[in-house]
Amino acid sequence: FPYTTLFRSQRFAESARVYLHEWELLVKRKGALGDTLGPRLLAATLRWGLNTAGDGALLALTSPSAYRIMNEWRRTCFGEVDQLSLTLEEASLKLARHVEYSCDIACTRVEHRAKGLMSTFSKASGRGKRPRDIMGMRLVVPDGASGEEGEDACYAAMRACHRLWESTGDFKDYIAFPKENGYRSLHETVRLPCGRLMEVQIRSASMHDHAERGAAAHDRYKHDSYTRVLGALGGLQVA
Repeated sequence: FPYTTLFRSQRFAESARVYLHEWELLVKRKGALGDTLGPRLLAATLRWGLNTAGDGALLALTSPSAYRIMNEWRRTCFGEVDQLSLTLEEASLKLARHVEYSCDIACTRVEHRAKGLMSTFSKASGRGKRPRDIMGMRLVVPDGASGEEGEDACYAAMRACHRLWESTGDFKDYIAFPKENGYRSLHETVRLPCGRLMEVQIRSASMHDHAERGAAAHDRYKHDSYTRVLGALGGLQVA
């Protein structure tokens, strides 16, 4: 992973954050910019980019050099985005079927995603962590009978996951040891036959509901930088 280059690129992101802060202050002043066509077109373009391309567009906006580095690194290590998505889709389907046939558990939800470039950049350069979750998938299993939260099904599904792929020893049991906000789930990083790492999350339906809409909702803390840019644009009237 290109840590040295990314840390060098961090100064561009810091400069951009200062610029965005100044812009946010400016657009709050009596909406002066909202009366001209240029800022409205710029706001519309940036909103379209953020909503369409996600945090990759945000990284390109704040630090073009870091975006180029991250994009090339992802292409070299994981292939094109379409190839990455296909690998995730195949792995997700394989695990869901294996859990259903070997554990007699029908997954209620199967999701997969490729980690965004901005999220990867922030994790590597901002928090100093080696990204091991570029590829990620989540299995949601049914709750147990009589109002149980499906803990047994979660552990059974994780054992099925270990039968399919090699564990990297990065298992985290947030069911037995929930986070302070009540988040519960099983996390594991496995190595696929192609050699790539993939994060697997397994939780029950009630755990998933709490993670998405309860006190542990991911959106409350996931995209602070993304929200900041939208906040800066919020004072402009989009044409």
